[in-house]
Amino acid sequence: MAEKAIKILSPNRLSILLILLAVIYLPSLQNGYVGWDDALVGNNKNIRSLSPGNLVHIFVPRPFDSSYQPMRTLAHALVYAVNGTRPFGYLVFNILLYLVNVFLFYKVVKLLLELHGNDSPSISADTVSLASAVVFGLLPVHVEVISWLQGGKQTLMAAFFLGSFYCYLCFRKEGRESFYWAGVFLFVLSLASQPGALAMPLVILAYETFIYGCGGRSVLRRTLEICWRTMPFVLPAVILGFQLLFVSTVGKSLSARPPLLSSIFTAPILWGKYLIKLFLPVNLTCRYPLAAPEIPLLIQGITMAVLIIFIGLTAYRAAGRNKAGLFGVLWFALTLLPTSGLAATSTLMADRYLYLPSMGFALIAGLIYGRLESARDSSLAGTAGWQRIFFRVLILGVVTSWTLISIRRQLDWRDAVTLWSRVIEVYPRHDLANFNLAEAYGKKGMTREAAGYYKRAIQSNPYYGDAYVNLGVCLRNLGEDREAIDVLELGRTLRPDRAEVWINLGISYARTGQDSAALAAFEKGINLGGRSAWIGYYNRAKLLAARGLVDQAAVDFRKAVEYSPEWVTTEAWLDLGRSLESLGNTVMAVKLMSLGKNEPAFDKSCWRMLGNLQLLAGSPGEALESLNTALDKGAQDYQTYVLLGIACQQAGKSQKAVEAYRRALEIGGPDRAGLLNNLALAFRESGDLDQSEKYFLEALKEKGDYIEVWVSLGGLYRQKGNLLEARLCLKKALELCATKPSLNDKAREIRRLLDELK
Repeated sequence: MAEKAIKILSPNRLSILLILLAVIYLPSLQNGYVGWDDALVGNNKNIRSLSPGNLVHIFVPRPFDSSYQPMRTLAHALVYAVNGTRPFGYLVFNILLYLVNVFLFYKVVKLLLELHGNDSPSISADTVSLASAVVFGLLPVHVEVISWLQGGKQTLMAAFFLGSFYCYLCFRKEGRESFYWAGVFLFVLSLASQPGALAMPLVILAYETFIYGCGGRSVLRRTLEICWRTMPFVLPAVILGFQLLFVSTVGKSLSARPPLLSSIFTAPILWGKYLIKLFLPVNLTCRYPLAAPEIPLLIQGITMAVLIIFIGLTAYRAAGRNKAGLFGVLWFALTLLPTSGLAATSTLMADRYLYLPSMGFALIAGLIYGRLESARDSSLAGTAGWQRIFFRVLILGVVTSWTLISIRRQLDWRDAVTLWSRVIEVYPRHDLANFNLAEAYGKKGMTREAAGYYKRAIQSNPYYGDAYVNLGVCLRNLGEDREAIDVLELGRTLRPDRAEVWINLGISYARTGQDSAALAAFEKGINLGGRSAWIGYYNRAKLLAARGLVDQAAVDFRKAVEYSPEWVTTEAWLDLGRSLESLGNTVMAVKLMSLGKNEPAFDKSCWRMLGNLQLLAGSPGEALESLNTALDKGAQDYQTYVLLGIACQQAGKSQKAVEAYRRALEIGGPDRAGLLNNLALAFRESGDLDQSEKYFLEALKEKGDYIEVWVSLGGLYRQKGNLLEARLCLKKALELCATKPSLNDKAREIRRLLDELK
């Protein structure tokens, strides 16, 4: 009767668990981008379309990509189709996938116990599977894969991974080949989500060797069968491994890795730290200061390896010395192996690398809990009474503390500044954390704060070449060009292979008048290539333009756009326009600025800038075309309508000028008096002298000492035949000129006009 009640209640308890987990992770929905997400989510053009052509582009591997993860990109594309680039949708996706994984893990544990629970008949499969799901669902180390926008690649990989192994268990239970091949298919999808799935063939091999058993067959026959069953899982893993080593950038990074022997003896130390994070999840951060040394840590590695083996054996015994307990230990070890420093990864240690291995930990914990709850287990019969109460209080305390830690940890992923500030709080001398926090402040426009943290990164690591480069840029932006050059020169000695250091040196040299040194530095940076080469072309073009070498500058501007059109931003075009306008050669400015007309980043602001340059160059017709394009692109602002009015006036379209100026008046802007003057002049040119007089007078109400308006109003009265009023206006203008010696030429012109009225 009791067992029947458990069967009825278990699904409900699982549903309650999933709801509680969803509530616990609701704070994650307020998180945003933290810098690591920009390229894969916010700025990823591959997720912007679900067209057949783009789907092919997603799934076809390309040389020198970081790794092959098309399912991750497809998942982001599906979320983008519904949500755009808002973080909210991707975080909802992460939470939902996490809940799916908890459910799948529950099903896998339950099926595993149904298949191999005969050696511990007193343990309830429902109790153990639910307890394991609770442990897995509440582990604080999982916050990273949920609260980080990119974390969904781990949960997506795990969903296919668990689904694949569940299908394999169904195959072993029912013998249907369809389950087996479904498992292989899901494994391929798991590999296409994240390379951590490479552990699956090892898991299958361990299951077949140590758990499933021989079934009375000979060793040779059983060995051949294991090889046959494992091979379809091995082949996709080998193909992905080949891609990682010889096609992607992973293979390139192997040359910079520490010796293999150092990695081998560092692995046990890494595992020890991971076990601490599982048992005592404090000081969790997105980065840990752990790296494999050049000299192997023989004593420490061997000592930790012995300790880990002892912990594994103890866990196996505590779980009941059954097949499920053995499988939990094997699962933890084998799924952690790919991220144990033996293969190239983005960082040696990370919470997300514990996502799959923690399932083995949760299974062991669930088995131990099942034994404690089983009154029929003779070895634990004495745990009744106060001991059982003690264990329940202990479990409640663990669950509560894990929940509070998880909620607090989610806040660390609110934004980049919060994330890296947390790392520095735990590890103040972490050079990468200081570097990334500096970058986060830089993106917020807090240049001085950024410079301070770049200096801290250099103090922690005096050989941090990238920190010198970025610090130099900060100093230049703060106007400290000489200091910037000194810092960038140090960066050049440490990172001579980085194009950015040469290009930034060139910019600083140009700003301090060292043109020859600047051109040489730009040439070096451009020759090194990379995505920053366009910046070299762009800034060299600005320098050439300043020296009057228009044709050479035009060639470089075109190369900048052709080299990397997606990186030539709107601000880059506007910066170009402002720089060229300051040179005074407006004809050259128009020629160079016009190169961007067909570029995606050439938006309404750029068209307005081009229109202004065309006005200055005396081309009102071209300016009209550019300004109308700006309006078509949404530039319904004061400045655009003022420029449009000026262009219309210069083109002889007075009525159109009136319409543009009136629209600018409706919007409102900084120089109302000047705008009223322009409107009055436009009315005068259109022949409406009464409206012209009205707006001249309004302009004088705004600014009584507006000399140009007094002169124009005098001319208007002369045109209307009111010579007395014309003289009064001109005399007022002459009085205003007398207060400003710089206006002597203007005063002489006004006297001439007065003489004509005598």
